[in-house]
Amino acid sequence: MAATYYQILEIPADADLLTIKKSFRKLAMQYHPDKSTGNSFSQAHYLLIQEAYQTLTNPELRKAYDTELWLSQKKTFYQGQALTPALMIKRLQRLAEAVMIQKQFHILEDHLAAFLLDAMNEVNSALFQARANENEQEVFADYIIFLGKDLPKPFRDEVFDRLSHTLGQQLNDIELKISSIQQQKRSADWYQKNIFWLLLCIGVLICLLMYFYAKTRH
Repeated sequence: MAATYYQILEIPADADLLTIKKSFRKLAMQYHPDKSTGNSFSQAHYLLIQEAYQTLTNPELRKAYDTELWLSQKKTFYQGQALTPALMIKRLQRLAEAVMIQKQFHILEDHLAAFLLDAMNEVNSALFQARANENEQEVFADYIIFLGKDLPKPFRDEVFDRLSHTLGQQLNDIELKISSIQQQKRSADWYQKNIFWLLLCIGVLICLLMYFYAKTRH
């Protein structure tokens, strides 16, 4: 597998702009053609360093690159490995860790939802139900819930419906966990949708109180 731009610049995937520039300067000096005359590897690597730097320092190009990188990894999710409950959990764990460090990949919400739904497709679900023990089922469900809880409502509903269909009969508390999160999200969605009107009402109320207070002073 070809090295990613992050690997070429020897930086983590959540590196900030300052880290990218610092690493670029160091590597550019190390592999600059003036210092490696006749060394074809160094010259080629220098071009890759420049290409990686130009992409990762441009917010739009970086977002597009990260999405492409995410999709390429999604395609090879199970490639070359026997599908087991442990492997499925490991993949979800790595994704959860990426999300917790400020979204290691700038994953688009529809791509994340598609990934989670694919992890619970008919083949995977049948295999998981047949081979996974109760502890593995609980861990798998917890990762799906963690990764799906902040998706927009249509994606979240679809992911949770699939999870409920996949493991609802095996794990009695799945429905309770999903119901609790959905209730929290409904409240948050309502608040976000109506925050303008709430603030407006509070502002009007404050103005009225100040008005009546001023009248009583005269």
